[in-house]
Amino acid sequence: MKKNSLKIKFKYLENKNNLENYNWKQENKKKIIIGKKMMIADTLSQELNIKTSQAESVIKLIDDGNTIPFIARYRKEATGSLDDEILRRFDARLKYLRNLEEKKESILNSIEEQGKLTEELRKSILEAKTLVELEDLYRPYKQKRRT
Repeated sequence: MKKNSLKIKFKYLENKNNLENYNWKQENKKKIIIGKKMMIADTLSQELNIKTSQAESVIKLIDDGNTIPFIARYRKEATGSLDDEILRRFDARLKYLRNLEEKKESILNSIEEQGKLTEELRKSILEAKTLVELEDLYRPYKQKRRT
């Protein structure tokens, strides 16, 4: 009888630790997502020589489903009068940076599943600025397709 109660108690503690670990991961995931949005806004503002607040407002407008012509014509007060050309470059670069972040996540997950992820490699992947650089880092760990 004691063995069973110890097993149940151990399972309870194990599940409680998993739940706490899960909550911690979820909380940190939210912080990471907010951090990435801020990082992308900062990068875009530096590249296009605009204010960070302008970049954040344009990102919000694009995420809300507004088109570039609509933003350029009818949301000048929110964007600080950014013209159509800058907004188009902004949109293209935003898509590229988001794609880069998604690719980083998938590559990190893939290498981690293989058990080959080192702290140095993680740092290199997270610091990659282009898709080419990211693919070069991933190439030795890429799974070969079996046909």
